[in-house]
Amino acid sequence: MENQFASLRFAGRSIVVAAIALLCNLASGTQAAAAALISSAGEQARIRLEATDLAGAPITSTPLESDFQIRGYVQDLRANGLGVFSAYMDIAYDPTLSSVQGAISVSTFDPLYRTFWDGNVATPGLVNEIGSAATDVFAPPGPTERLQFVLLFHADTTGIAAFTLNAAETDGYDVLLFGTDMPVPFEEVELVHAMLNIVNFVAGDTAPFDGVVDVHDLNNVRNHFGEIGDPLPGVVSGDVFPFDGKVDEYDLSSVRRHFGAGTPNPVPEPPPLVLLAAGAAGLAVLRLNRKAPIYRAEELASKSSQHDLLRKEHP
Repeated sequence: MENQFASLRFAGRSIVVAAIALLCNLASGTQAAAAALISSAGEQARIRLEATDLAGAPITSTPLESDFQIRGYVQDLRANGLGVFSAYMDIAYDPTLSSVQGAISVSTFDPLYRTFWDGNVATPGLVNEIGSAATDVFAPPGPTERLQFVLLFHADTTGIAAFTLNAAETDGYDVLLFGTDMPVPFEEVELVHAMLNIVNFVAGDTAPFDGVVDVHDLNNVRNHFGEIGDPLPGVVSGDVFPFDGKVDEYDLSSVRRHFGAGTPNPVPEPPPLVLLAAGAAGLAVLRLNRKAPIYRAEELASKSSQHDLLRKEHP
């Protein structure tokens, strides 16, 4: 694990994080008013996961063999809250449906939360103890929801993919808020999980949906660029998943980005009766050919010469 300060523990919290939190709270003059910031509703913070496309737009479904993101957001829910200082968590998912792409690094985290970062994706089906603390300890981000991290996933199999939040097990990996150095109990953190429907469409594939993104799809988009119709699969040639009924820059970009992806859809085998009928027809044609033999030009010339010779011998 890429734990940057695992050896620094005290009373169930990291000395480093607790000390920095206390320092920034005292410096901003908010330590005395910490009690007034506690939410009476029982939930002091929120951690929310959201499935998005690669541009960060929220999505509810994605095609098979496409890449997508799981974004983690944090928010201070207290009245007049100053913001989330740090948050750590586990994310469970079904490894048969999707897989994490790449290791967790500093670039995984938003610039607002790039100190004391951690996380491990070595175990399929688990993003283990991902989290970080505020980059600028003297600049509370306020009560607005803030992006903390972005994970890249790949859609491997069709189905409903769920991404479930759980508490981190390591001591000191807590949810801390600006204004207090006391950790927020995880039962007082509102958890918003994410779900994504992975559908049987290859990203970038166009009608007739042969399962491969190739020159056919590129030409389909170019030849029908600008056309508009019903947002249904195959209605507008060149329209790709998620089928908005128009052929535009999104479709062209999708084809280019996924060019070469996919597996050809198998050609269905004909039923046995069809094979028998085809065999019988073939035999019939063969018999007809035997009754009416076909000769080459040389053979015909030879037979003609033999016929003329017989006529001379037997007038």
